[in-house]
Amino acid sequence: MSENVNNTGMHELNSYTCELAGSNMISAGAGTGKTYNIQILVLREILMGTPIEKILVVTFTELATQELQDRIRRILQNALRICDCLVKHGAFTRDALKNFDDGAAILADKTLEQALPCFGLVDDPAKTLPPNERPKSLDDIAEKKRLLENAVRNFDDAPISTIHGFCNRMLKENTFESGIRYGLELRNSCKALVKSLLCDFYRDFCHKSNNARRFLLLKLLKYTPSGIIADRKELLGNADARINWGDDIPETVCADALSGSAELKAIEDAPIWERFPRALQKVSDEELDAFCLETKFKKDTAVFFREIGDDRWLLYAYDELENKVKTKDKPSSKKVVSENMSQEAQELHAAYLEAFAPAQLQTQEAETKKLPEGSIPWLLDKYRRIILQLAAAYVKKELANAKETEGFMTFEDLLIVLKNRVECANGEEFRKIIRDRFDCVMIDEFQDTDHTQSTIFKRLFAGNDDESQKRLLIMIGDEKQAIYKFRGGDVQTFQKMTGTAKNKYTLKKNFRSTRDFINAMNDFWLNKCEGKFFAPAEIKFEKIEVGTGSDKCLVDKRDGRIPSGQTLLSRNHQEDKSVVFQELAKEILELKNNYCKATQKDDGANEYEPIKFKDIAILVRTKTNVDEIRRILHSNDIPSVFMQSQSVFKTDECKWMLDFIDAILDPGNQSKALRMLSCGLFGFSASQIECINERYLANLQSFLKEMNALWHRKSFF
Repeated sequence: MSENVNNTGMHELNSYTCELAGSNMISAGAGTGKTYNIQILVLREILMGTPIEKILVVTFTELATQELQDRIRRILQNALRICDCLVKHGAFTRDALKNFDDGAAILADKTLEQALPCFGLVDDPAKTLPPNERPKSLDDIAEKKRLLENAVRNFDDAPISTIHGFCNRMLKENTFESGIRYGLELRNSCKALVKSLLCDFYRDFCHKSNNARRFLLLKLLKYTPSGIIADRKELLGNADARINWGDDIPETVCADALSGSAELKAIEDAPIWERFPRALQKVSDEELDAFCLETKFKKDTAVFFREIGDDRWLLYAYDELENKVKTKDKPSSKKVVSENMSQEAQELHAAYLEAFAPAQLQTQEAETKKLPEGSIPWLLDKYRRIILQLAAAYVKKELANAKETEGFMTFEDLLIVLKNRVECANGEEFRKIIRDRFDCVMIDEFQDTDHTQSTIFKRLFAGNDDESQKRLLIMIGDEKQAIYKFRGGDVQTFQKMTGTAKNKYTLKKNFRSTRDFINAMNDFWLNKCEGKFFAPAEIKFEKIEVGTGSDKCLVDKRDGRIPSGQTLLSRNHQEDKSVVFQELAKEILELKNNYCKATQKDDGANEYEPIKFKDIAILVRTKTNVDEIRRILHSNDIPSVFMQSQSVFKTDECKWMLDFIDAILDPGNQSKALRMLSCGLFGFSASQIECINERYLANLQSFLKEMNALWHRKSFF
């Protein structure tokens, strides 16, 4: 293990030498090679004898899951290729392998350099495996080959998935132990249903109450069904979302008391709503003039409020205040009381301050000061939060009834059900089944896990008992990339788990960005911001180092200069676009023949690579020019591939493969066999299919049955 330690007490991770046991936290920023290191750790586990089915890898998105699957499959295949060569020549050392042409080719192949250290085939001491993992004989190589063959053969069973995929798999595989209802439909979301329930709540809460004050306050808050939905968006994704309602709001409000909540009624019946216009009615015209002069309140507005005389003035007052606050001529919040004032004038000033001064505070200084308790803005804010809590309670109750009646659950429900099951007092058997299922657990993007997700992993795999210390638990994340707070992501969970981890590592070399960009980032965060930017303050910015191969640039082979960008435009916009495309083809040939890629190594020297056609991309605004561009490229002997933006699964070739696989999976189904023959892979016409006799069809189905058996026996291997 590397002894390079940063100022947070974390060791720099060496995925070839680190211990494969206990709980480990890896703090890894963007571009530092998280996936690269996960591959190596998975390969080491497999070569140590852990079956691929017992290595759990969890990440945050489907896209990241797909990338991990592809990368892990590739390194296993590369490792198997190395093993085949070692077994073929009876060699298990670097010196012995390089005596053979194909062995020397493997040692020089950069696509295999990640797997070579796992067989002791590198001279770099930093990539030397622990003694117990190094192959010591040909028998060791043969055993590692067997382990790799099993891993590749069973790769389709590898539990590499999102957190929701993991929960779904555990609940389905352990239906009886989990206690989950059989046959539930799994829906992606129930946003439409939640929106409908919020509309139902608004109708029940507002229109069935026949409460004029409630109508007015809802209008003042601009609360319509869409307004409530906009203010509680988190309920659309998770009806059980944890919401901070404020210290003055109880944890729960009975959803059945929609029209009779004592707190709501107390706010609605408060005399403050009519106090200001009633005070305006009590003063004389002279006192009203003096009031407007002292407070800079508009005379015509005050007269208008005096004529209204009830709570309807609120709808105009707060619009008026909002407009005034934006100007220098805002209402004064200074308390003006004179001995010469009448009792009525003093009451008017008090009512004015009670109504308007806190509103200015709310508009201008809400981040630094609290609203005065009992003021109109304070009451409105509390009223709003109670309504929203009632809405949340209503949705939670009615959504649970709908799920029970319609027999469905959402992906968020998977998390909640699994969390409740692993936390319950009689869930030890269920927890043990899942623990025994995995010997290695890796969780990527851990900074984005919410309370529910982190509780699941903590109860299942984190602990101080001997069993937990033997199991490898790796949590990978970066506090500075925690961007999913709006979905419940809790960066404090990451910090707590970091504190309890047995080993703490960091990845500080960035292999994605250029040297100049990394230096600029370090200067900005460490010097300009002095590292004091993130909240909470415990999150520190660590200096980023430049990784090998990240500093690439385009260099002219003739004079070593770095070219500037060029704009290829037709002189005449009416001219045929083909002229521009011809210039584009010439530029590509110029790049291919006269330029190269330069990479600055750690010692300052440059390493040069030739430019290949696959290194060059052409972006088009629309598909209308693609055929013409490709025709011109082809005429200049430039190969090209059109990378469509649509998914590969929507292509005709994928549909043909699906027909083929359907026929293999159900070899007794004649219609599927005939549909397979009609697809583009085989190209049978309708007349040809009509002429197929029963004997030919029987032979075809027999062949498909053999393919089915081969599929179940060997999968893709």
